[in-house]
Amino acid sequence: MSFSAAPRKEYSLLVLGGTGIIGRSLCAEAATMGHKVTTISRRVPVQSGLPTNVEHMALDWSNSLDFERFLSDRHFDFTIDLLSFDVSQVASTLERIKGSSSHYVFLSSASVSDSGELDSPITEDSPVIETGWTYAMKKIQCELALPALAQSYDQNFTIVRPYITYSESRFPLGQYESHEILNRLKLGAPVPICNEILEASTSITDSRDLGRAIINLISNPRSSGQTVQVVSPETTSWAELFDMTVERIGSKSNLIPVSPEAFLSIFPELSGKVTDRLKNRIYSSDKLYSLAPDFRFTKNQSLEYDKILNGFISSSTPSSRRWEGRIDRLLWTTRSEKHIPILSRYPFLHTGTSSPVDVSKYLVGRSRYLSQVATFLSEGITRKPPASYS
Repeated sequence: MSFSAAPRKEYSLLVLGGTGIIGRSLCAEAATMGHKVTTISRRVPVQSGLPTNVEHMALDWSNSLDFERFLSDRHFDFTIDLLSFDVSQVASTLERIKGSSSHYVFLSSASVSDSGELDSPITEDSPVIETGWTYAMKKIQCELALPALAQSYDQNFTIVRPYITYSESRFPLGQYESHEILNRLKLGAPVPICNEILEASTSITDSRDLGRAIINLISNPRSSGQTVQVVSPETTSWAELFDMTVERIGSKSNLIPVSPEAFLSIFPELSGKVTDRLKNRIYSSDKLYSLAPDFRFTKNQSLEYDKILNGFISSSTPSSRRWEGRIDRLLWTTRSEKHIPILSRYPFLHTGTSSPVDVSKYLVGRSRYLSQVATFLSEGITRKPPASYS
């Protein structure tokens, strides 16, 4: 399918997922560049973080009639899909925008690629993973299905592969998000970390750069039918980012090395993220630059990360007490806890904000048995029991 429209300075964009971490930056950058931007969500929050010149519509995406009415008198040059995570969702989106959009942009993930060598950056042609993280595997399935789906719905398409992004609302640290461990780092409390993750090279991208890159990329008609990774060419390591964080906080590093197996025995839900972070992640920007020659990454990684970190330090909220209990259970399981002073071992004991509810939540996380009971109850007692119980 060819893209016959000549390049223009202004496009109409429909952004699905415009209030998320990537979506806010994408909408803001596109609006700043002079494009007409519309985004939809179930509700329009009081503080969406979006510029006033971005149209934000309240719409139930699951209600096809609502969406049909919304698109009845509209046409968009591009629909940028930040919401779809499996093939059925991609197909549903293409069905709904048929006749109302000219070009579909699917946000995949650079985590679909297998690890690269330090002297050989990952490209769009690098092998993809064959097993592992469910999130990445579903993105691969979407990429494979999209060409035929787009043709059947008469859509041009572009696949964009970002990697780890950071913004004023997200600050990743290894296998953690900052809110999960920042208060422990402030207190000098122990933080278990997979040692291989600290040693791995990685790439992180400012969400504003990502937003500008996507708009510059799809503005080129030659991007139609292409898969393009959008990842900063700057490289770092998680060890460097932890060091920067601890230095900015003004505390002492207290990272406790644990094996991936030990970590995942307590946090099995993070298996995909841990597996990904263990790999060297250095990406080539050559294809992006060839299709978006006017674009360059402008956000200096260390400077921007440092600025954003200051905001998180001043406004961070405590992690959940149950999460704290799980971390301490991991440290005890690996016998890393026995040399740790009691007040560092249980940070909530000396914050002055503990309550009986806080303590009970902590103990649920700290106990394997109570954690299993709480998980079972949260999933619902009416679920089908395992085969061994039936």
